[in-house]
Amino acid sequence: SYLAEALQRSGLGTVFTLHGGHLDAFFVECRKYGISLTDTRHEATAGHAAAGYAKATGTPAVAVVTSGPGFLNVVTAVGDAFLDRVPMIVIAGAPPLRESERNLLQAGIDQIGMIKPVTKFAFQVTHPWRIPEIVGLAKAKATEGVPGPV
Repeated sequence: SYLAEALQRSGLGTVFTLHGGHLDAFFVECRKYGISLTDTRHEATAGHAAAGYAKATGTPAVAVVTSGPGFLNVVTAVGDAFLDRVPMIVIAGAPPLRESERNLLQAGIDQIGMIKPVTKFAFQVTHPWRIPEIVGLAKAKATEGVPGPV
């Protein structure tokens, strides 16, 4: 609920994604908040679609992917958006921090460390109540100055 509401309040009403079971609750909340979901066949497609939407409309779009392989699949789209200066926001899932060493959700990689060189801003949310703040900050970072992915 925090994420869908934060996206809606920030004017980020277009989300490209690939369905993953642990994203179901988010998808249900998107409907409540009037967020448009486009379910793709691959995470790279979700990322490139979000970038294409931003290029065509001048408005940032959001790509939401699962952790681990889902995240890895969107990295090329993020790198492309970085080089093309496209404002987009990528949100990747992750297991609870207390269980990160167990490799749940195939998340045994440092997603922030990996994506930081090709983004304007990368952040791991550690407390759910910070989601609205971080979504607002992400949109600001993506669009201020030279645009780019966050």
